[in-house]
Amino acid sequence: MKNNINSTNCLALTVKKEYHLTIVRNRTIKAIAVSGKVLFVVFVLNFVNLFV
Repeated sequence: MKNNINSTNCLALTVKKEYHLTIVRNRTIKAIAVSGKVLFVVFVLNFVNLFV
């Protein structure tokens, strides 16, 4: 019975760890995507500003 409880706790901790890693990965990808869009818009606005 004790071994079963330890196994369950270990599985729960593994799932929790994977969930946190997924959240971190998604936030990192989102931050990179937003930064890329901002850089693109700044580049386009500076390019347009050369001709105005």
